Amino acid sequence: MSLEKRVRRDPLAAFLVVVWALTISLAAITRGIGEERAYGLFTLAVMTPLAAAIIVVGVGEGRVGIGALLRSGLRWRFAPRWYVVAALAIGAVYLVAGAVAGGVELGAPSQGLGPFALRQAQIIVGEELGWRGLALARARERLGSLGAALAIGAQHALWHVPLYLILGRALPVPFWFLLASALTWSVLWMLLLARTGSVLACMVLHLSINTWAAVIDLPAEALGPVLAGYALLAVGAAALLPRPLVRFHV
Repeated sequence: MSLEKRVRRDPLAAFLVVVWALTISLAAITRGIGEERAYGLFTLAVMTPLAAAIIVVGVGEGRVGIGALLRSGLRWRFAPRWYVVAALAIGAVYLVAGAVAGGVELGAPSQGLGPFALRQAQIIVGEELGWRGLALARARERLGSLGAALAIGAQHALWHVPLYLILGRALPVPFWFLLASALTWSVLWMLLLARTGSVLACMVLHLSINTWAAVIDLPAEALGPVLAGYALLAVGAAALLPRPLVRFHV
């Protein structure tokens, strides 16, 4: 079987192979190269989902497929309520969790608004067209809406580990918290993708997640309330997901 036929037969598996190969390759060459160069590799690494998606779609579907993938990130005409959900759901959890834990401190991104905006644009475009535009959409066909959300959410959480290895830093939160968060976010991403057909809606949610985290300083005691809020969000979003929720299709 030719490479093109293999990719067409299982684009999800092809995407995962390529994105992990690219990311781990970048992580493997970071030892001893210095902080500035490591940050440059990190900048490339956050674009690996987009690169993997373009490679896979290009091999399997050609320029027409790549064009459709990119246009999914520009589809802005969908019900305003989904913009509200994407922009405010995570912030509501943070604010309530902070209040329960004893207080919320608001601030601005530490690196300044301009650099923060540029970095977020790169991260969001680099991740969303790959993880949601290709992986989540194709996983839904095989695993159902909830099954796909959980499977891709777990992959997305694990993928962040080599990113921090590139920077030579520890994860900013315990991995179990990152995993639980990523699973919740993934259910919300699945809901947005299924109900709007737009990766742009997923981009808005991703920007919201990173922005709220940058401007709200939560105490360590808020981790429990945040997880409780995430659990409520995940259950509510799962109830609105299209059926089937779980399926097994090889």
